[in-house]
Amino acid sequence: MAPNSLMAYQTSAAKITEDKEVILVKLLKGAINFIEFAKKGIMQNSPEIKGRYISKTIAIIIELDSALDRNVKNEIVANLSSLYQFVLKSLSKANIKSETDELDSAQKVLIDLKDGFISAADENKTDTCCIQTYTEQEPAGRLSFAI
Repeated sequence: MAPNSLMAYQTSAAKITEDKEVILVKLLKGAINFIEFAKKGIMQNSPEIKGRYISKTIAIIIELDSALDRNVKNEIVANLSSLYQFVLKSLSKANIKSETDELDSAQKVLIDLKDGFISAADENKTDTCCIQTYTEQEPAGRLSFAI
């Protein structure tokens, strides 16, 4: 690999690792928006719209749950996984019953998670800005959404 290519790769890899919180928040916002579209599908009595957007939301939640670093043995990972499972069950019930109440429950959890991740990311940036100046970070081997 040419030196310029290697540098470009390392820069982009660092950028991806650095922005994992941004990616997580965007995924949660997407899921929240898809739930809104699914609600409209229910209100318009359109099983196609409802099903399409519930499926898109389920896909995001499954990916978020799959991305959790299960090698990290702490309560946060277990609790996040439990919340994701709750959201998946609510989405499935909403799809079967065609009721917006289940979608509202799932959406509330996702909004709370999004807001919590935004707060944690902001706090992390504030707390680590000075520490990173004095210490070197090890390169991340795996992208983990557990903050």
